Amino acid sequence: MAHYSGEYASATKVAQALAWPGQLVERHGWEYEIWSGADRTLLENVRFLAGYRHPGVVPEEEVERAWHEVLDGEEMALAERLLSLLDNR
Repeated sequence: MAHYSGEYASATKVAQALAWPGQLVERHGWEYEIWSGADRTLLENVRFLAGYRHPGVVPEEEVERAWHEVLDGEEMALAERLLSLLDNR
């Protein structure tokens, strides 16, 4: 995922530079998104959370438990409370 501010995202040079990685990524069956003009807080949250997707950062057993206990679309605060309560059982 790449992020460029709105004024740069529409520039021809930037569009051309971003086209080839998108084609490469999509050939592998992955999705490719370019975010432009998104809220700064949202982007900072995405960057922060992305750090936890790497294996070994969070113990595997905790990841597995979260997959089984937390529902898709649940707010992060609710998920944290649920997992904390399960720890205290």
